[in-house]
Amino acid sequence: MNRSVSTRSFTLALAAFLASCSGGSFRAPPPLASIPLPSGSALRPFDPTHPTRPAPAVIASGPSGSAFVSLTNLDDNFAPGGPGMLVRVQPETGVTTVILPGGADDHACTNSGVVRNDGNRLLVVCTGSFSAQELRGRAVIEVDPATNAPLRMAAPPAGFQPSYVAGGPRKIWVGDFGSARLYSLDRNTFALADAADESHPAIQLPCPASLTYVADLLVNGNDLFALCGADEGYLVRLDPESGAVKGDKVLVGAQPTAMTVAGDGRLAVVNSVSGTITMVTIGAQTMIAEVNFFSFGKSAALQDVRARGQFLYTVASATNTVQKLDLSVKDPAKMLVAEVNTGDGSNPWNILPLDDDQAIVSNFIAGNIVGVDFRKGARP
Repeated sequence: MNRSVSTRSFTLALAAFLASCSGGSFRAPPPLASIPLPSGSALRPFDPTHPTRPAPAVIASGPSGSAFVSLTNLDDNFAPGGPGMLVRVQPETGVTTVILPGGADDHACTNSGVVRNDGNRLLVVCTGSFSAQELRGRAVIEVDPATNAPLRMAAPPAGFQPSYVAGGPRKIWVGDFGSARLYSLDRNTFALADAADESHPAIQLPCPASLTYVADLLVNGNDLFALCGADEGYLVRLDPESGAVKGDKVLVGAQPTAMTVAGDGRLAVVNSVSGTITMVTIGAQTMIAEVNFFSFGKSAALQDVRARGQFLYTVASATNTVQKLDLSVKDPAKMLVAEVNTGDGSNPWNILPLDDDQAIVSNFIAGNIVGVDFRKGARP
């Protein structure tokens, strides 16, 4: 065989394969229409006479096409009724693996509503109870997605109830559900850094003091972004090393709930109460927010936004729908290219695109994962 021809053929085949994986031609295996999650006794309720529901929330991608969904495991009063759980899901087969991030003590992690990718690790946030009398169950836990094994756990400083998390180069940043403050963990030791003591205070975000909480965190390049959840919600940019605020905050909308980096480099923020998307352009010194960039109406109750290339994927829990938007379309009336219903009373919470057209969605009330195909819900 001619070695030069063989090498050239291999190179062309490899290039074609890589191209198929990087653009719109890539197709993931079709996800199952519905994937059940643990229920009944499998949720290990603390009191067997008071059953719980899985109440799945945030989804993160995993190796080999898998996904990890956090189960808050709440009772009928929406309080922690069992241990916090993480479930590994293979979308195309429905195979699930239950992970107890809190270890042997079922009370060490409760209300595990957030899971985020952190390089080759996952970070799970255990919010615990919203009762001031119950402080157990609050933690941030590092999980190895390759082995499904919890590795390290860190309890929050006094007065904090963990909300969202984002990993920076040397610190892991955690928000508070009770205030517009951040604390951090040292990446190497997993010990408290900011908010560890009086010499290392918590980071106070420059947001309204009343009825404000940290609604999302994101590290992108040399910036840490924090959302202040309130009827006047703000986006704040900080230094991911020091926590120092960089420039002025910008108003994004009423009750922002999630943000993502769009394919064009802007930040997309969804606002639950105003039912809008805000697009934020990040400059060297300033941020410019295009408020009401796209509106779903105030009844949407937007919960999540993800990006893939030119597309945004959103979740509207009040209308039990998920959407696909094309940012390359300049006419707002035509930007929404597809919408899929996730089931009456399902209360969708998070979406994870598998390719340009397929995704999986966590249904908070229905307690399952559903697969959606936006080609079937495409608008004319």
